[in-house]
Amino acid sequence: MKKINSQLYIISAFVIAQIAWLSLLGLWIYWYVTNYIVFEQVAGKLSPLIDIQTPNVFVFTGGIILIVGIAVVMFIFFRNLTVQYKIANLYDNFIATVTHELKSPLSSLKLFLETMSYKNLSEDKRKDFLALMMKDIQRLDNLINTILEISRLEQKKIVHDRRTYNTCSLFE
Repeated sequence: MKKINSQLYIISAFVIAQIAWLSLLGLWIYWYVTNYIVFEQVAGKLSPLIDIQTPNVFVFTGGIILIVGIAVVMFIFFRNLTVQYKIANLYDNFIATVTHELKSPLSSLKLFLETMSYKNLSEDKRKDFLALMMKDIQRLDNLINTILEISRLEQKKIVHDRRTYNTCSLFE
């Protein structure tokens, strides 16, 4: 459901941005054409010396620059939006993977403990089960430590141990 909502968000933002961009382009064209027509009508009545055959290049160039600027801003906006969408997907995948990796050893431990409590097992079987449970506990501990290390890396709380070594003595 969350993935569908984020896709709808991106699509609706894209559609709204396209409508806004095309509306702005239409308004600029309307403004340019109406001002040119008004200028042509007024200039003809005021002075026959005003040359209205050439359009105002500065207004036209300014409009083109504005349109290109809007296109660049839209590109940057949607590129960043796409990156955010990919990051959200990576986060969702990470959470799903971590949850699975945490549940697997826990389920195994639960199964071994239930088996040991409900059945009379030989001493060898109990030792095997205990060894497997210790292996699962170590797996859980490694996973939790890795997650904590990632968290510390993100928060930049890890202190690096930097030392100077004499390489000659190391290689000897």
